[in-house]
Amino acid sequence: MPESLALTQDLAWLLGIFCAEGCITNHPGRPNSAHLSFCFGAHEEGLIERTAQLLADIFQARPLIVRRRTTITVEIGQTSTARLFESLCGRGAHGKQVPPPLLGASAPVMRAFLEGYLAGDGHRTSVHAAGLTVSETLALGLFELGLHLGVLPTYFEHTPPPTKQIEGRTVSQGKV
Repeated sequence: MPESLALTQDLAWLLGIFCAEGCITNHPGRPNSAHLSFCFGAHEEGLIERTAQLLADIFQARPLIVRRRTTITVEIGQTSTARLFESLCGRGAHGKQVPPPLLGASAPVMRAFLEGYLAGDGHRTSVHAAGLTVSETLALGLFELGLHLGVLPTYFEHTPPPTKQIEGRTVSQGKV
């Protein structure tokens, strides 16, 4: 991992896609190791390629692309990189946040973060963009970025039914 990193548009986009699709795990037998992964649908080839390329370019990592039955992951086993993402963006769906350095970044860098986030957990229409998260801290950070960019953001909570069926399994749902 490089000794220092500039907060570029590419790094901001990667932080945004991490907040949407990223995960950090530890091996139970190796408590000081951390593994960084990004989970995508099979139809998201462009996001997979861009994420892998940026990890290689920015962190000199060798990303592994793993094809599973329902997903494709981009993974790296560099503990230092995983810890950087964790310290900037948080960990776990409920613990994610907009990285604090982004709030003082230039408008293009803020936009790049939002583009990365929306590419993973958002959608666009002709008149608006919507980002979804279960993290209140992340939602409020996205709201603040919108204000910095001169956008009039809105914020609301949605409480779905407590469970639903996915591929024949009952899964729990939380507020979005």
